[in-house]
Amino acid sequence: MGDLRQALGEDAPNDAEHLNRRLRSLRPDGWEVPTNKDDRTLPVGTYRLDAKGWNPSLGPRPRREAISAGKRRRVFDRDSRRCFICGVGSGEPYPGEPNSQAVLTVGHRIPRELGGSTELDNLQTECKRCNEPVRQELGLPETLAELLPEVRRLRKQELETLLSWLQAGQRIRNRVDAAYDRARQLSVTEREQLVNTLRDMIHGSGAAR
Repeated sequence: MGDLRQALGEDAPNDAEHLNRRLRSLRPDGWEVPTNKDDRTLPVGTYRLDAKGWNPSLGPRPRREAISAGKRRRVFDRDSRRCFICGVGSGEPYPGEPNSQAVLTVGHRIPRELGGSTELDNLQTECKRCNEPVRQELGLPETLAELLPEVRRLRKQELETLLSWLQAGQRIRNRVDAAYDRARQLSVTEREQLVNTLRDMIHGSGAAR
């Protein structure tokens, strides 16, 4: 980074993080510039240019492969319409932030800038905060070989819980959780109607006792 700042001259911003962001912003255009987070053999603060990508002298920027609406619905349905990373649902507040509201999108397990595809196996539901532009700085996701030592330290009951979640494809939620997730997708009017219906059901059940 010091060499880069020197090459850019005195007019370049002297903020190292600003230059880091500018370099990382090249990745969506096909530039491969790994750091120590991608390759531990690199010294901290060093980038390596592996491949040159698009630049304005090459003409119009190539269009990216879009994710179809049908594929987006399949990903959302498969992931129970919750962020695969943090578990938040669409429109829900983040823990400790009652005024926040999560927005879901479809992200790539391995970001496109790191070679990820748009195949279903590489797509997952993510909230905007967990989406891959934020995760690009973390490098490639963890592998099974890296995870197994931690898994082997779990107790039997913890292993059984983890197994049940993996087999279900999600952290297992009870029927009330599932009903709540579905209710949040209703229109405002339908949610109000459901609230009234629930009140009637509870009041009726109470009167019958």
